Amino acid sequence: MPSYTLNELAEKVEPQARRDKALIERCIDGLGFYAAQIAEEDRNSSKIEKTRTFVETLVGYWGLNDSEYYTKAKPLEDYLRVLDDRVSEARTSGAVAGDVFQTALNVIYGLYQYGEEMVVCQGADAMGDILDVSDMMKEIARAWDFESDILDSLTARLESEVRDMLGSITLPGHPVSGVVNVGYAVTQAVMFENGLSIVLAHHPDAPSPFVTWRFGVDDEGGKWYEWGHYFSTESRAKIDYISRVGDYAEQYGITERPLPTAAAEADAEQNYNMIDGVKNNEGEPKPDLTDGQTHKKLCELAPETLPEDNGEKPSVLKQIRESREASRQSPKQKPERENELQGPEL
Repeated sequence: MPSYTLNELAEKVEPQARRDKALIERCIDGLGFYAAQIAEEDRNSSKIEKTRTFVETLVGYWGLNDSEYYTKAKPLEDYLRVLDDRVSEARTSGAVAGDVFQTALNVIYGLYQYGEEMVVCQGADAMGDILDVSDMMKEIARAWDFESDILDSLTARLESEVRDMLGSITLPGHPVSGVVNVGYAVTQAVMFENGLSIVLAHHPDAPSPFVTWRFGVDDEGGKWYEWGHYFSTESRAKIDYISRVGDYAEQYGITERPLPTAAAEADAEQNYNMIDGVKNNEGEPKPDLTDGQTHKKLCELAPETLPEDNGEKPSVLKQIRESREASRQSPKQKPERENELQGPEL
């Protein structure tokens, strides 16, 4: 592997960094045109504010307003002013995007680059933001009637990377089975010291098949679920579940305690294979090392290692008695270490 000085490494990295920042500049410019199109169709759309937030995030993340590291740096206010001016113009005289296809490509590739940077640099901490990027790419493609395998490939890659990260994480709490609320089966839950819980649930036939709730039991024993967050994908629901558990524990300074169902299962579990919400579930079947042979057949094949099968179980006590009688009848042997105890010859 070649060795570089710090200056040599900077010279090699800088061209790529300049290309990345130029791509993000074009992406931000395209987002301004996208905001203008939204303004033309819906003057008060919340999508404009979301697009504006993306511009702020991209400028800060890539340091486009930091003159110390970027020679073409501009204040954040300049980037936002361009977007706001296009929105105002669109509301009065209509939006103008120029080459819509190329503008859409700039935005989609720029957002994808941002998503990949978060995958590499922030990992699981940015899972929700990465999915936000993927959703934004799809939203812009729909608005501009942009249909391309490129979009499908890029968004699928980001979403797959998030699923992989989730697959490597152990969800807080314990698996749950047999608990249903309004058709949603609770699959995972965390109970805190104050008795409240955060739960994750699934309803395959619901318009939004995944949900997280806060759960509790009142003084009269009644169960309640509140503050439901509903999602169309399992990844989004799991990320929200992890976030809600962490936020609640941090906000109130409390810790998790075992679920009653998990404790009950631990007391009743016979197989000791896992605490998974299912009592006494069978473990993995043991392999048949005899290859299907009967005990009698094995005795014939290896008579010196197996006792003959006479239809009776061998008596352990009988074997102990026989062993003691044999030891009494055999002459006692002198200790093998007798010469050692006399010391070395001089």
